[in-house]
Amino acid sequence: MNEFDLKVKQQKRSYALWMLLSGALVVVIIGLVLIWSLLVRGHAVVVSPEQAQASQQFEVQNGWGFFVADKLYVLSTQLSFQAKARDFEPRIIQVDTASPKLLSVILEPSPGTLSAAVSNGDSETAWYLDEELVHLGPDWQQQLKPGHYALRVDSPYHQPLQQSLEIVSNKRAELNWTLSEISGELLIQSVPEHAGLTLNGEVLGPTPQTLRRQGGKYQVKLTLPGYQSLEDEVALTSARPKEVRKYLLKPLQATLNLNLQPEGGQLLIGGKQVATQGPLSLAANQSHQLLYQKPGYFSHSQQIRLKPGEQQDLAIQLKPEKGKVVVKASPEARVYLDGKDMGLTPWQQQLPALSYQLELTRPGYRTQRHSIKPSSQSVTQVDVQMLTEYQARRKEGKPTVASQLGIELALMQPGQVLMGSADNEKGRRRNEFQRQVSLSKAFYVSRHEITEAQFAAATGKSLQSNLPVSDVSWLEAAAFCNWLSEQEGLLPFYQLDRGRYLGFDPTSHGYRLPTEAEWEWLAKKAQRATETQFVWGDNERIPKDAGNFADESLKGSQTFYLKDYQDKMAGKAPVGQYARDRAGLFDLAGNVSEWVHDWYSNQPPDGTLQVDPFGASSGSAHVYKGANYQSGRLTELRSAWREPLNSSAPFVGFRIVRYVGNEP
Repeated sequence: MNEFDLKVKQQKRSYALWMLLSGALVVVIIGLVLIWSLLVRGHAVVVSPEQAQASQQFEVQNGWGFFVADKLYVLSTQLSFQAKARDFEPRIIQVDTASPKLLSVILEPSPGTLSAAVSNGDSETAWYLDEELVHLGPDWQQQLKPGHYALRVDSPYHQPLQQSLEIVSNKRAELNWTLSEISGELLIQSVPEHAGLTLNGEVLGPTPQTLRRQGGKYQVKLTLPGYQSLEDEVALTSARPKEVRKYLLKPLQATLNLNLQPEGGQLLIGGKQVATQGPLSLAANQSHQLLYQKPGYFSHSQQIRLKPGEQQDLAIQLKPEKGKVVVKASPEARVYLDGKDMGLTPWQQQLPALSYQLELTRPGYRTQRHSIKPSSQSVTQVDVQMLTEYQARRKEGKPTVASQLGIELALMQPGQVLMGSADNEKGRRRNEFQRQVSLSKAFYVSRHEITEAQFAAATGKSLQSNLPVSDVSWLEAAAFCNWLSEQEGLLPFYQLDRGRYLGFDPTSHGYRLPTEAEWEWLAKKAQRATETQFVWGDNERIPKDAGNFADESLKGSQTFYLKDYQDKMAGKAPVGQYARDRAGLFDLAGNVSEWVHDWYSNQPPDGTLQVDPFGASSGSAHVYKGANYQSGRLTELRSAWREPLNSSAPFVGFRIVRYVGNEP
């Protein structure tokens, strides 16, 4: 290969190398452009206000990025930078991937400093900036935002000062003033007049005096022979440049030492109560009315007059006072005096003339309370008519709880009744022994059987049901009677203790269950000329609307039912749905059977007349009377029909009675 060919070959190699390097450089540039476009974020930064733009500076604090003039280029996901300018406060700005392309930065002007003082100010000097209290004291220094302000300086004893000022960034404003004095007037008077006046130690002569003075505080002192010295402080201020003082001078004192017996009474001097312990300081050369008194004693009163500086001892011994108290009550009651049992009425006694709380009590009656204070001048007499709680409530016009529950009571005046059934009475059973009974006491009886709503009231529940309550035991029925008695202030009839039956109180006029004798009198004899076999009479044909029994609608659902009778109810019916009987009572012959008071007994009677009987004294079951919505045989509808039960039953409920005798 000749020399020319060699040079040509070398030139080709050089050109190829140059092309290779140029291509690589192009690739690098393209790569850098791609990296720039993908990784670098650009933000324009605008600073306000305009005054800050001339000296604005930026500095990256955290993260990767750089500034070109007012352009920020960010190389990391987060970045913070500081923006600052002359006479403005620096500010840190946070930038992330969500930040806008245009970043607006507002810089706050740097504060200026105000240093102000008044040469004659004090701790009460008040500084107000734009009418806002900012400081108390003779001088004040504070950094403030640049701007124009209204400054006011108030001192109680000087003329107020007002000044407009301008605060410039990074500049210090120093202000010093002397406040103008105010001129005021003091008028000093005294009673009596001609007291010596000293003002701030300067003796000025006798009162009254009118004095011209500059604002400030002044110490006043008054002296007068025969009177106590008086000292006071008076201030003349811009708010009150004129002050009037009229001083009442107190006479010189004397000392009274008292020995009071008995101790603990009330001491009055000139009609005002004073302490009884220690010596008393009294104005000399004056008459004082002294009164010492204590409940239960005669009071002591006297005039006393002492000389200046005199000390006098005085002993006072009060004499006991007693009065006669006479207490009577009808009926007889027990007397309690301040809680102490004093015996039964009539009662009388001589008592110290003190205030007492008198109580008269009697079981079943409302306690009578009286405040009494015996007196030696007359006999204190208390004569009261004792009222049962029921009478007291009725006298106060309060409705009975029974009436509030909708329980209607009918008054009955009973008599004699032949209980049980005759041997030839159709449907008679062996336990229906005949016995002659006399009922001597009037009683109230509920016209309807107790409803579910009324029974629920005793447990605090609220129901709207007007159906007769059933499925309740005899003990639950007795507890309801006691609850109702207690609500009305009546002595409970039944003696119950935590669910146990202990007995009953036959003298009680509280609510109870009717006795078996009372129930049969209601069903056979009440408002009738002669006794009847059924509630409606002696006819075995059941009248229309006579009551809720097992009628023809129960055919096929129970063995026994009453043919040719329709009452339109398969179960219990609301009370009062059917016709009332001759005594004005409802559902005595149907709906639910009813508990009576008596224990069940199958012992034949002894043949004597029984008066107001309550039945056997004990037993294992109680009697229930009357037919119910399941009664499908005529024998069960008879008034003499009776059955024992020692638990609750869905067809047994109750009505209530109580003796008359507690009405006002």
